Amino acid sequence: MLRWIGWSVLLAVIACRREPRPTCNPPCQNGAPCLAGQCQCPMPLEGPACEKDARDKFLYPWEGRRRCESVRSGLRYAVWKEPGTAFLFLGGSFYGTGFDTLKAVLVDPWSFIVDDQSLVSTPALISGKGETRRDSLFLTVRVQLGIGRAETCFFELKRR
Repeated sequence: MLRWIGWSVLLAVIACRREPRPTCNPPCQNGAPCLAGQCQCPMPLEGPACEKDARDKFLYPWEGRRRCESVRSGLRYAVWKEPGTAFLFLGGSFYGTGFDTLKAVLVDPWSFIVDDQSLVSTPALISGKGETRRDSLFLTVRVQLGIGRAETCFFELKRR
């Protein structure tokens, strides 16, 4: 009986010995898991060790042109983030001349989406998407002005 217990313990120890877990170099930060030697970054984190906030590349004053079917103008916009989330906020004139704030969610390190939101300055519903490329921010929004009446606006903005 004692001999059987000894062999059982030895077999259990051998069975529990596994290959060492792959480690990430550099080590993952911000609670990101290491899988197959690579850090798996949750949004909004990026970088080899999940050490960067991907939203930081959007956080600039932006200036550029807005082109809609009925409105063309040069404007300024600001982008800021909400700590602890993947949200970005865009402030500026998105249609007409009034100031509005849009809430956007990061979908990957270079782009975001704006779900349906009401504008405060104009009775309209807006939705869209945006992306950054180098020092430019491109935003496309659909402005629903009423039943059956909508416009698409394009923004080409540069960092100020």
